[in-house]
Amino acid sequence: MQVKKTHAYFYQAQMQIAICETDICEFVIWSPKGMIVETIKRDIEFYEEVIPKLIAFHTNILMPEFFEMRVPRRLMPTEL
Repeated sequence: MQVKKTHAYFYQAQMQIAICETDICEFVIWSPKGMIVETIKRDIEFYEEVIPKLIAFHTNILMPEFFEMRVPRRLMPTEL
Protein backbone atom coordinates (compact mmCIF):
# COMPACT_ATOMS: atom_id res chain seq x y z
CA MET A 1 0.00 0.00 0.00
CA GLN A 2 1.12 3.53 -0.73
CA VAL A 3 -0.49 6.92 -0.33
CA LYS A 4 -1.26 8.47 -3.72
CA LYS A 5 0.20 11.92 -4.36
CA THR A 6 -3.30 13.17 -5.17
CA HIS A 7 -4.80 12.05 -1.83
CA ALA A 8 -5.54 14.57 0.93
CA TYR A 9 -3.34 12.59 3.35
CA PHE A 10 -0.34 13.15 1.09
CA TYR A 11 -1.00 16.89 1.16
CA GLN A 12 -1.35 16.73 4.95
CA ALA A 13 1.92 14.80 5.32
CA GLN A 14 3.78 17.25 3.06
CA MET A 15 2.47 20.24 5.01
CA GLN A 16 3.47 18.61 8.31
CA ILE A 17 6.94 17.94 6.90
CA ALA A 18 7.23 21.61 5.96
CA ILE A 19 5.87 22.94 9.26
CA CYS A 20 8.10 20.64 11.34
CA GLU A 21 11.08 21.46 9.10
CA THR A 22 11.97 17.81 8.62
CA ASP A 23 12.60 15.63 5.58
CA ILE A 24 10.31 12.65 6.27
CA CYS A 25 6.99 11.70 7.78
CA GLU A 26 5.99 8.26 9.03
CA PHE A 27 2.46 7.63 7.77
CA VAL A 28 0.68 4.87 9.69
CA ILE A 29 -2.32 2.95 8.37
CA TRP A 30 -3.98 0.76 11.00
CA SER A 31 -6.91 -1.62 10.85
CA PRO A 32 -7.96 -4.65 12.87
CA LYS A 33 -6.30 -6.74 10.14
CA GLY A 34 -2.89 -5.15 10.53
CA MET A 35 -0.73 -2.05 10.34
CA ILE A 36 1.43 -0.50 7.62
CA VAL A 37 4.00 2.25 8.14
CA GLU A 38 5.00 4.25 5.08
CA THR A 39 7.84 6.75 5.06
CA ILE A 40 6.84 9.81 3.06
CA LYS A 41 9.75 12.00 1.96
CA ARG A 42 9.76 15.73 1.32
CA ASP A 43 8.65 16.26 -2.28
CA ILE A 44 10.20 19.42 -3.71
CA GLU A 45 8.14 19.22 -6.93
CA PHE A 46 4.99 19.11 -4.80
CA TYR A 47 6.00 22.33 -3.03
CA GLU A 48 6.88 24.07 -6.28
CA GLU A 49 3.36 23.33 -7.56
CA VAL A 50 1.30 23.86 -4.39
CA ILE A 51 2.97 26.75 -2.54
CA PRO A 52 2.14 29.41 -5.19
CA LYS A 53 -1.51 28.26 -5.07
CA LEU A 54 -1.54 28.45 -1.26
CA ILE A 55 -0.02 31.91 -1.31
CA ALA A 56 -2.59 33.10 -3.88
CA PHE A 57 -5.44 31.62 -1.81
CA HIS A 58 -4.16 33.30 1.34
CA THR A 59 -3.57 36.64 -0.37
CA ASN A 60 -6.72 36.78 -2.52
CA ILE A 61 -9.29 34.97 -0.38
CA LEU A 62 -8.32 34.80 3.29
CA MET A 63 -6.64 38.15 3.90
CA PRO A 64 -9.42 40.27 2.36
CA GLU A 65 -11.95 38.34 4.43
CA PHE A 66 -9.95 38.87 7.62
CA PHE A 67 -9.85 42.62 7.08
CA GLU A 68 -13.10 43.38 5.25
CA MET A 69 -15.46 40.62 6.43
CA ARG A 70 -16.93 40.35 2.94
CA VAL A 71 -19.00 37.27 3.70
CA PRO A 72 -22.36 38.46 5.04
CA ARG A 73 -22.63 37.40 8.67
CA ARG A 74 -24.66 40.16 10.27
CA LEU A 75 -22.17 40.26 13.14
CA MET A 76 -20.41 43.23 14.64
CA PRO A 77 -16.61 42.95 14.65
CA THR A 78 -16.71 42.71 18.45
CA GLU A 79 -18.79 39.54 18.19
CA LEU A 80 -16.26 37.66 16.07
